[in-house]
Amino acid sequence: MNLNRKTELALDLVFKLKDGKTVSVTKLASELKTTVDYLQQIANKLRKGNLIESVRGPGGGIRRTRSVIKAYEVFEVMGELKKPGNNKKTSERVKEILNDKLQQVWV
Repeated sequence: MNLNRKTELALDLVFKLKDGKTVSVTKLASELKTTVDYLQQIANKLRKGNLIESVRGPGGGIRRTRSVIKAYEVFEVMGELKKPGNNKKTSERVKEILNDKLQQVWV
């Protein structure tokens, strides 16, 4: 089972936004090796799900709305748990996704 690219980037984005710091989308796009426009699409979904917020003005960018954000919340906001043919319990689906993601990282 594979995550789609947007969900992977959403997880990476939330991970990079740690310590309550505001980070520019341009900097994040460079670090995540994607375009600013594509990352903005992902950030908009995360913002609508109340996981991140925008900060305007000098030194602006995006930041987490709270210090702890669970992977489950990112999956839910990105629609990963609602894929067609998914008849499993949500907790089983999250475990499966995380196990696959960890295997990709550690292999």
